[in-house]
Amino acid sequence: MVQSVPAFIGHEIMTDKPIQSRARLTEDKKDKLVELLAQTANLSACCAEVGVNRRTVYFAMEREPEFRERINQARDRACLEIEREMHRRGIQGIGKGVYYKGEKVGEEREYSDKLLMALAKANMPERFTERQHVVSESYVHVEDGAKRKLANLLGVDVIEGEALDDTND
Repeated sequence: MVQSVPAFIGHEIMTDKPIQSRARLTEDKKDKLVELLAQTANLSACCAEVGVNRRTVYFAMEREPEFRERINQARDRACLEIEREMHRRGIQGIGKGVYYKGEKVGEEREYSDKLLMALAKANMPERFTERQHVVSESYVHVEDGAKRKLANLLGVDVIEGEALDDTND
């Protein structure tokens, strides 16, 4: 059975490559997969580019702890690169040309507040995550007989500031 999945490498869309469902995951393919994953953080696209089924890779990761570790390290490297780019766009900004009548007359810096906030939430969650504080007040009417029984169980003569009258048992 052959599947066709588009491979997305970097910012380019590669041509569809057939994936053999029983394609072997050789050492060369593992190396290429790890290399591509470190660049893209997209395992599905990497599998398509290498020509193996994603399930084959997951199965190999279960069987081979060393391969699983290499995959995890590649993902970590890709995530670090993503964070670097978020930082660059959020803190340093990116240059954007300013045009007048079709001619470039200057350049301005454009910053991404959304990326900066995403970094803040990820790195300082105690200060930048959205918290919800819910206050609920409920009042329950308790019959006098139940109050007396509760008071007896607790060994007190007063509940909620009321002196209890023992005459109505």
